[in-house]
Amino acid sequence: MSAAANPVRLPDYAVEQLRAVCRDAWLLGLLCGCNGNVSLLLPAAAVASSPTEAAPVLCGAKTPEGKEPGAKISDADEAAASGAAPKPVAAPVGRICITRSGAAKGRLTAADCCLMDAGTGGVLLGGPPSSESAMHLAVYAARPRCRAIVHVHPRHLLALSLRCPPEAMLRLPLFEADVWRARLGFAPALPPGGAELAQAVGRAAAERPAVWMAGHGLCCAGEDLTGALALAEELEHLAAMQLLTLDK
Repeated sequence: MSAAANPVRLPDYAVEQLRAVCRDAWLLGLLCGCNGNVSLLLPAAAVASSPTEAAPVLCGAKTPEGKEPGAKISDADEAAASGAAPKPVAAPVGRICITRSGAAKGRLTAADCCLMDAGTGGVLLGGPPSSESAMHLAVYAARPRCRAIVHVHPRHLLALSLRCPPEAMLRLPLFEADVWRARLGFAPALPPGGAELAQAVGRAAAERPAVWMAGHGLCCAGEDLTGALALAEELEHLAAMQLLTLDK
């Protein structure tokens, strides 16, 4: 079949899911203006068929195992639980729908979304993609079950990071603090958009679904956008509580 007969398209459901989660993150104060970026990993067949076809279950549903959004999703997580070594990292397969560089996230449109090859990072449609696209590729490679990534700049976490060293962040005498902090990894302060940062986040993401980038922001991975955003919300909520205790 020729390329003309089977054109690359941006599925409507992918655009709508990116638009909705960016709007939610903007309303929650997790990002503002043009900062942050969001992506969905799509099966290759999804972009070669009708853009209005029924969406795969990517947002707001439980996993096939019946887990809630934000639950353990990587082979590294399961390996840690069993004591086995994590599987080697392999390039993701499929296409990535990602926000373009400079897009206002609270007012996202179809023109603000583009399509990339998940294996090569090549741009297939639209663009230019987010300057952090290499980070998204690294996280998808590190977490084979990841289907969605949300990168935000949460105000409370950023403020807390200026007052506490990483090892003290989110250390609270609360059960929920123990649960959610266990899902947070750390990457050092590195220039945004660079290969070094992408590699560092990928390494941290192999062990934890959320990664705090020093002096920068938060990257959360999930099996759907709902789970990825919920993880960011939980961590930001804990940061707000810790700031309240520091102010006393």
